[in-house]
Amino acid sequence: MRSIGGLNLLSQPEFAEALRPLFEAANPLAGALYAERPFASYDDLLERAERIAERLPPADQVRALNAHPRIGERPEAELQTGLRDMFLIARDRYATAS
Repeated sequence: MRSIGGLNLLSQPEFAEALRPLFEAANPLAGALYAERPFASYDDLLERAERIAERLPPADQVRALNAHPRIGERPEAELQTGLRDMFLIARDRYATAS
C-alpha cells in the first residue's frame, strides 16, 4: 500500500487509480477527494470520503454505489485477471497438445 504522503503527491489520474482498492474508482468521489488533499492519514481520508459521499448529488451517489461490486460478485479487475489467466492456461495446454 502506498504511504499517505505518497498518495497526497499523485496526479489526479494516479490518485483515482490508487483509490480503486478502497472505492472501486467512483469518479465523483475520487475527484472530490483529490480536491480535499492533503490527508493526514488513511483514517482521515476515509472520514472525509464518508462526509463527501453524503453530500454528493443523488446521481453521483448512485454512480459511487454502482462502482462497487454487488455482494458476492468478484471485482471487475479480479474477474478480468481470472479470465486472462484461464485463457493463458488453455492456450498453453493447447500448444503443448498439438
